[in-house]
Amino acid sequence: MKKSKKEIVYKQVCEDMKRSGYTENALVIPSAKVFILGTVISLFPTALLFVLYRLVHGLQPDFALDYPIFCIQIILSLVIHELVHGIGWMIGGKCKWNEIEFGISSLFPYCYCKKPLSRKQYLIGVLMPIVLLGLGTTILALVFESLSLLVLAIINVIIAGGDLIIVVNLRKTTKLSLVMDHPYKAGFVAFEK
Repeated sequence: MKKSKKEIVYKQVCEDMKRSGYTENALVIPSAKVFILGTVISLFPTALLFVLYRLVHGLQPDFALDYPIFCIQIILSLVIHELVHGIGWMIGGKCKWNEIEFGISSLFPYCYCKKPLSRKQYLIGVLMPIVLLGLGTTILALVFESLSLLVLAIINVIIAGGDLIIVVNLRKTTKLSLVMDHPYKAGFVAFEK
């Protein structure tokens, strides 16, 4: 089976890091587990968003959702989510555009950072979608008293469930670890000395 370009880059980085005295520790999660665990982890923040909205604006029983527009918003959110990861790594990790790869795998968009970053740099890219798309959309929902924007914010937090799992798993690494996306599995590889 022919190796993908990102897998070749990943193997080369791993070899370079080993030559520099680092050990490789893959912290990956099976895709089915990411979906289930990510959804469960995201339930608490989504409940908080709903409670916050209800405290500010009360319950709006006349809520109606325009389903075609909402479906388009979800698809755009998936694409923008990955773009925001890349921008986060460019800003936080000082990555160049050619060190970030975007694509589609199993019908879902992905963003892959091709170089190891510090935990802090990696964390910036991982958390940016939940901050901008989850919390940012919640703020818009509160300002414009829009329950449909709140539902979109909640969907964006659920989409970021896998990112929340990564945040939890980052706690298993040392502060001096360098972290890199795994090229084809959900999770990352920590390089430690």
